[in-house]
Amino acid sequence: MPPKNVPANRDLAALAPKVRIAAERVLAGMKADGFKCVQFDTLRTRDRQAFLFGKGRTPEQLIERGLSAYWSWPTCADGVVTRAAWHTESWHGYGLACDFVENDKDPWVASQAFWAALGRHAIANGLRRDITVGGHLDLPHTQLATTPKSPTIDDRLLLESGGIGAVWRKYKAD
Repeated sequence: MPPKNVPANRDLAALAPKVRIAAERVLAGMKADGFKCVQFDTLRTRDRQAFLFGKGRTPEQLIERGLSAYWSWPTCADGVVTRAAWHTESWHGYGLACDFVENDKDPWVASQAFWAALGRHAIANGLRRDITVGGHLDLPHTQLATTPKSPTIDDRLLLESGGIGAVWRKYKAD
């Protein structure tokens, strides 16, 4: 039985101010290009990240990464969707990343033109899109361009000691 779904936070206000402004501009640009684009996943909680990490993984794989086997969903049709087990291993856990999808009945399956336009608008607004999962580009994912591909141990320690605002200041996202 799959774990209980943990819904995505879609609130742009949960993002660092600079990322929120960039996301709003991406959405406006996509709309101007004639695409129905929406933000899907902004700031992630620990449980949301564990739910996503559990997709396509066995209980043993979760336990290896220090997570509860509860989140395991080895038969998930999506397969593995993230390499980050903990919210602090993804910029989503810091409010410095936002996923965008097409606003239709199958949001994850969009045209190449949609993904190309998303890339253009993301880059033009200070976001990056070069993150891969399982050797494939994570097409919906964007994050602040000034961040490394993944949070460092120093970023995790800063979050713990100074809070999310300290991380935003470090990357000039406030």
